Amino acid sequence: NALRLEQDAARARIAAARAGGRPQLSLMGRQEWNDKTLGLESSSYTVAGVLSWRLFDAGVTSAAVDQARAAELEAAARLRQAEEEVALQVAEARRLALEAEARIAARQAAVAQAEEAQRLMRKRYENGIINLAELLAGQAQLDRARADLVAARHDLVAARTELRRAV
Repeated sequence: NALRLEQDAARARIAAARAGGRPQLSLMGRQEWNDKTLGLESSSYTVAGVLSWRLFDAGVTSAAVDQARAAELEAAARLRQAEEEVALQVAEARRLALEAEARIAARQAAVAQAEEAQRLMRKRYENGIINLAELLAGQAQLDRARADLVAARHDLVAARTELRRAV
């Protein structure tokens, strides 16, 4: 918004610079009391008008207009750059949010697989096929998969928050 207002101000400066080549009209009104006593009975009025138009200014007005146009173009470029940066931030935040959602689905599948693997390891342990160390290693893998799922959910919340901020 500030950049838009700055561009509007630059446009106004162009109009002000162009005014230097237009005729100017000045008006004046004055009243005087010329009484030697305090009676204020002898008053006089003066009304004057002056019309002036600069026919030749050695290019000062056109240079001022050109300078104001350049400032307006610069403000427009800064506005366009800021808008493009915001659009890029929104697109990047949206992409990260979509990736976070995909990671959650993958992590949920990994947790389901780790739970099934742990269930099978528990059965093997109960049947004496594997030892306690292998059972605990399977539990560690399950815990790691669950932690990865929690981290993915956190990343999704953070990505959505960043998307809202960017929008």
